[in-house]
Order: sequence, then C-alpha cells, then structure tokens
Amino acid sequence: MNGFLYFFDSEKKMFDTTDLDRVGLRYAIDSQPRAQILREGASPSGSAGWIVCDAEAVESARYQPDSQTWTQMVGKPGWIGHGKDNPPHLATLGRSKQLPGQPITLCDGSRILVPIARRWSEHADRLLWSIALPQALRRDDEGRWVPSAVTARYRNLWQMLTGYIDAAELAIQTADAADGASVFFAYEPINELAIAAITANYRAAADEVEICGVYDIQMRDNIIAVLKDDATREAWVKKKARDLIAGGGTS
Repeated sequence: MNGFLYFFDSEKKMFDTTDLDRVGLRYAIDSQPRAQILREGASPSGSAGWIVCDAEAVESARYQPDSQTWTQMVGKPGWIGHGKDNPPHLATLGRSKQLPGQPITLCDGSRILVPIARRWSEHADRLLWSIALPQALRRDDEGRWVPSAVTARYRNLWQMLTGYIDAAELAIQTADAADGASVFFAYEPINELAIAAITANYRAAADEVEICGVYDIQMRDNIIAVLKDDATREAWVKKKARDLIAGGGTS
C-alpha cells in the first residue's frame, strides 16, 4: 500500500468528488478516488460514511479493522487508516507531477524532493531572486501576457514563506547583536510552512507526516533552506569571497 485510507461521516448514498473538498481531503487524492460506502456501526467512527483513497496508490478501500490502524484526523472531520503497525513511507507518497527542487534525507534514510519556491540567480554580477512556484498569467497595460500571482494551489505556501523571510529580515535589522552573531526569531506558522512544502510534492499533510514518524527539527530546517534556495545564495557568496581574496582583498 503506497497510500492512506480516509473515512468521513456521511449519509449520502452516492459518492461525489466534491466531498473531498468539503472534508479537506483533495490534497490526498492525486489520481482518481476509490470509494467504499460503510454502514452505521461498521466504520472507524461508528457512523455511516465513506472510505476513500487514491486509486493508483491503494488497491482496496475496504474497511478491515483487524488488519488496519485508524486514527482520528486533527482539524478535519475524518479518520486516517493504514496497515496495522505498517504506515506508508513518506517517500512513497510522491505525486505523479512534482515541482522541481532539491532532495533532503529524512531520519529513516529515505529522501524526498522539496520544491524551491524562491530561486536565486546571477544577473550582471548581482544575485537576484525570482518566484519559482507556478504563476498565473495576466495581461499588462499593453496587452502582453506576463507572470502574475502564484497560482491558488501554491499561494498559501508562498505567503507563509514570504512571511518567514520578512520575519527573519526584521529580526536581523533590529537585533542588538555583534556582527556575525546568530540571530534567533520566532515564526509561529513555521511547521505549517514546512508541511505545505511537503504537500506540494506528496500526498501528505500534517496527519500523514506525523504518522510516518520522520518529521523533526532538522527536517524542518532543511525544508525551509530548500524553499529559500539557500544553497545557491551561499555558493555565490563563497565564490565572491574567493574572488575578492584572489584579487588581494579581504573577506
């Protein structure tokens, strides 16, 4: 099984894909949904409803409590299930189409692809950033189609990332610390930011990531570093420092 099962209460006798939006499960279904109706008394919650899963990832949507583990989801009106004591690995939940980025290694040794959201590139001997997430197109005053806002699917990820960057820059500007010293700051939705980055390329949100048991502070830091394309920026700074020293200056 390369996916999770999901159950939500419902009195409807026919499944409708709009139910995925209603119960907040659209992110979990990358292909066609597989659905199985459950009667009252024979479901994870005890109420009538539907089990759904990604048809290409899970072969059956049957409810088998003796061989499955079910957990009530946090913040969603539903339950999440998997093989007893054998949840899927996060790396196996990859979407068929993933945003480009960089791999990071998890604590279990597996690797996932984290998208780059803000990309650095050199122009005229300067390092400039651009939006790397998909953007909608709009027409400018001359009727030309130009990139506009980040598309709705990834807009929340981008907004949280820009909030994180703004908070970091404000902390640096207002810090009472010596040059070169570390500056610490708090960004309340930092975990939501990291999880949103995972959801962009994987059929997983907070519940799935928690069940997989691979989320820790190191993983979170690595995800945010990839989102900001820190590796490109750091490589450019080091190159400039080497060039400066080679020219007789000091870094």
